[in-house]
Amino acid sequence: MKIIKRLLSFIFLCVIIAGGVLGYKGYEEYKKALSEESVKEMAARIEEQPNYTTIDELPQTYIDAVLSVEDKRFYDHFGVDPIAVGRAFFNDIKAGAYVEGGSTITQQLAKNQYFTQDKKIVRKVAEMFMAFKI
Repeated sequence: MKIIKRLLSFIFLCVIIAGGVLGYKGYEEYKKALSEESVKEMAARIEEQPNYTTIDELPQTYIDAVLSVEDKRFYDHFGVDPIAVGRAFFNDIKAGAYVEGGSTITQQLAKNQYFTQDKKIVRKVAEMFMAFKI
């Protein structure tokens, strides 16, 4: 029993350290992206596009459809949906590959405006920090 407790403690410590390293690297990537273009500058750039449409110009049916498909709990989270992230993490482990992202609409915006499409955990962490900022 003593060996099992020590093994579990060691595994827990490794997970904590790995999480800290990923968090730090993701934060560094987020800060680098933000230093290149602020959220305010990004929003202004998007609004300057000739085909820009304000949310008030969109039919409510369209907004409801997008939220239903892309981010069911849009109004219930703070830019990152812990339930969707947990579900995606579980499904990715089960499949042994990146099969699900669990991104909110805010995270998708962050990824598309600031980061690459590479499926990397550090990029996902940076995307989460950026979603909080947005």
